[in-house]
Amino acid sequence: MSVSDLVTHCEQLPFLRFISVSPKIALEAVKLEPFHADPADRFIVASTLNLGATLVTKDKRIHESALVKAVW
Repeated sequence: MSVSDLVTHCEQLPFLRFISVSPKIALEAVKLEPFHADPADRFIVASTLNLGATLVTKDKRIHESALVKAVW
């Protein structure tokens, strides 16, 4: 399956939602810099915090940080 087809398929799933990176999320991600070297992971955590959501990840740094509720 191509990436384009995968994204199209995922957009149709009722339990999955794509969100944009807002200025608030971007600022929160910058504040998280010491916690994780990977900027993508900081955006993911900042987005999770902004949504008050649970994050599904096996990333040990995220789990150990206890910044968000993380499962897996």
